[in-house]
Amino acid sequence: MRHTIRFYLTTFLLCLAIAGGVYLALRHLVAGSSISTEADERTDMTPAVIDSIRSIGQWELANVELSVDIDTVRKRWIGLVKDELKRRYTGRVPVGIDMQLMSDSCYIIKGDTITVTLPGVGLLDENFMDESKTKTLIADNDDFEADPAVKKDMVERARRRMIEHAVTAKTISDCQQRATDEMTKRLSAIGYNSVIVQFETKK
Repeated sequence: MRHTIRFYLTTFLLCLAIAGGVYLALRHLVAGSSISTEADERTDMTPAVIDSIRSIGQWELANVELSVDIDTVRKRWIGLVKDELKRRYTGRVPVGIDMQLMSDSCYIIKGDTITVTLPGVGLLDENFMDESKTKTLIADNDDFEADPAVKKDMVERARRRMIEHAVTAKTISDCQQRATDEMTKRLSAIGYNSVIVQFETKK
């Protein structure tokens, strides 16, 4: 009788152990399959998200409004007469990223981490000056003021100075942070736990 009870008890415990092993194996298999499916879906969705980001086009991340004063002097009569011209120029300098420059190989996926390389931050539009707001502050000679060559030189100097004041290291850093935050938000939404954003050097 004791042998019979011991036999059934041993058989029951053995079956229980086998059932437990099978359950754990199936659970691991299902979990692995779930992780694999999520990874596949994330990978499949990534090109569409990157394309939507590329479609932004010129991504303006900062807009710096500036006014600069530019002057020039012309000497006449062996330097005895000086004609001074001074103008104030105004412009709104757009700084950001041209997302259309993103290449198809701009991202690398490793597990649940994606590294994205974006084009460099810089000036988006060369024609940012509003010449309708130009003010003449000093004009000693009408002919000098109307000279097209003088006007062209002063406008170009004003444009360069505005770029110098607007596209600074701080402005670039702020723009990069805004772009990083937005990229992280979009890519985290499709399942990436880690998003690394890099920037090319602006040419």
